[in-house]
Amino acid sequence: MSSYLPDKTYVVCTNQLGIEYKQLTLSKDRSAKTVQLGSQQRVFLVILDKNLTEDFTCKSGWSSGAGTAAVGAGVITGLVVAAAVASVPVIGWVVGGLIAVGCLAYGIWQMMQSPTCSQMIGYEESKWINHHQTVRLDSSNVSLKDKHLAIVKNSMLKCKEPGGMLLPFISETSAKEAAEAIGYNNRRELATNAAAGFLTGFLAGASLGGAGAATGVGFLGMTAPTISVLGTTASFLGWTAAGHYVINPYVFSPATSWTSENIAQIEGTTDSYSTIKNEANSKPDGQQWNSIPDPAANNDTLQTLYGVRKNMIENGASKQQIAEINNAISQAQKAGTYKASEVPAVKAVFENIREGKYGQAAKDIFTNKSGNGTGMNREANYAKTSNVKQENIKANNQENIKNLKSAGALIIAPFISSYFGNEALRLGAQIYDQDAANSIKVVASNH
Repeated sequence: MSSYLPDKTYVVCTNQLGIEYKQLTLSKDRSAKTVQLGSQQRVFLVILDKNLTEDFTCKSGWSSGAGTAAVGAGVITGLVVAAAVASVPVIGWVVGGLIAVGCLAYGIWQMMQSPTCSQMIGYEESKWINHHQTVRLDSSNVSLKDKHLAIVKNSMLKCKEPGGMLLPFISETSAKEAAEAIGYNNRRELATNAAAGFLTGFLAGASLGGAGAATGVGFLGMTAPTISVLGTTASFLGWTAAGHYVINPYVFSPATSWTSENIAQIEGTTDSYSTIKNEANSKPDGQQWNSIPDPAANNDTLQTLYGVRKNMIENGASKQQIAEINNAISQAQKAGTYKASEVPAVKAVFENIREGKYGQAAKDIFTNKSGNGTGMNREANYAKTSNVKQENIKANNQENIKNLKSAGALIIAPFISSYFGNEALRLGAQIYDQDAANSIKVVASNH
C-alpha cells in the first residue's frame, strides 16, 4: 500500500510570482485511465502526466530583468536630478543615455523571455523525481512502460530551464499556504532587485551629471568633464561586473543559502529543503551549478554569530536535565518507590526542581496549594516535567529561528534579494513536509 497522487492534485511552483496554486491534470498522450480514486473517479498520475490546469507566472526573467531595467531608469533619473542643479556635459548625457537605453532594452528583453509552464515542463528534460520505482499504472497496452511509473506523495516535478520545482499537495489548505509563502518571497526578491538596480543607476547617473563641475584640461587633451565621465563609467561597469560575476555568486549567494540551510536544520526540514534547493540549482543532467558550503563545517561560526546551540541548552531547556529526570524515573521504577530518601537519583532531581534549577514551570508542577513540595513527589509529575522540558526546547528552537533570521538579515542586507529567493525554497519545503501527514492510499499492482 502506498500514497499515490490522483488527477487534480494541488501544486505550487518554487519560481511562481503569483500567490495562487494550480492543479495537475492528465497528459493528452495518456490512453488508459482505469486506475482511479474510488467513487471520485480521479485517475492516478504517472510520470507521463505533466500538465497543469493553467500556467504559473514564472519569476525567471522577470526578477533579473526588472533589476536591469531599473538600473536604466535610475541612470536617467540621476542625470535629470543632476541637470536641475548644475550643467551636465554633453558626454555625460551621451554615455548616460547609452547605459540607460542599453539597460532598459536588455531588461525588457529579459522579462519577455519568461517561459510558460506549458512550454517548459513539456520537454523531456523536465522530469518527475522521487517517483515509484516499480509500480506502474495503466501500462498493460503501452510500449514505453516506464512512462507509467506511479507518482507518489514525495514526488516533485523539476522544470527544464528556469530552475523551478513543482511541489504537489494533497491538502488544499497547505497548497494555499505554500503558494502564498513562495509567491510573496519571490515578489520581494523581484522588488529588492528593482530597488537595488534603481539606486545603483541613480548614483551612476548623478555622478555622470556631476562631471560638469570639473574644470581644466586633462590627459591627452581631454577635458576634465570627459575624464570624469569616463572614470565614473569605468568604475560603474567594473563594480557592476564584480558584483554580478564574483561577489554575488561566490559570497552572498552561498552565505544566504547557508543561512537558510541552518534554519531548515533547526526546524527539522533539512531533507526536503536540500532536495528542492539542489534540484532547482542543477542542470537537467543533475550536475550542480555551484557547490554550497557545508553547514556542518561551520558549527563554530554558527555558535559565534547566533548562539543557536548554546541557547538550546539554556533558559530551562536542557536536554541534560531531561536525561536526569528520565534516569530518576528509571531508578525509581527499579527500586519500586519514588521516596527521595530511598532513591538518590530521585532525591537529587526533586531537590533541583524545588530549588528552581530546572525552571519555574518545573517547580510549579512540584508545588502544592500550600506552596511547598509535600506530597508532590509522584511519578506523574516527573513525566509531566519531562514533557514540559521538551516543549521548552521546541519553543526555544522557534525563538532561535527568529533570532537567526534577524541576525542573517543584517549580514545579507546588501543582497537581500538572494535571501528572499532562498526563503521561498525553504518555506515551500517546510509546508511540503507538513503536508506529508496527509495521504490518499490505494492498493495497486505492477503491470
